[in-house]
Amino acid sequence: QPLHDLIIENLRRVIVAAAVDLAEVPALDGLHLWPNPAEDVLNLTVNSSLSGAVEIAIHDMSGRIVLIENRRMISGRNNTGLRLEGIDAGMYVVRIGRGANVVATRFVKR
Repeated sequence: QPLHDLIIENLRRVIVAAAVDLAEVPALDGLHLWPNPAEDVLNLTVNSSLSGAVEIAIHDMSGRIVLIENRRMISGRNNTGLRLEGIDAGMYVVRIGRGANVVATRFVKR
């Protein structure tokens, strides 16, 4: 019986450690933008372990949303483009994701 209890306790530790490791794997990573600075179109590439709809938002440096779109993503590498018509020249932040799974980076609009 003591050996059985020891085995059960060790299994619990392994399961908890595996759950922590899984929780730390980012759902989105490797966000790359080009060209930067951008004029008419901003291209995005992001790696995802998610599939389904995500929100892509462009914020000005005061935090105001100047563009927001929903796009479908697949698990793996995703490429898309955003038209920047009507957005003034300046520095912005693009955020992509859903819920707690969000990545962001800055870019310049000419």
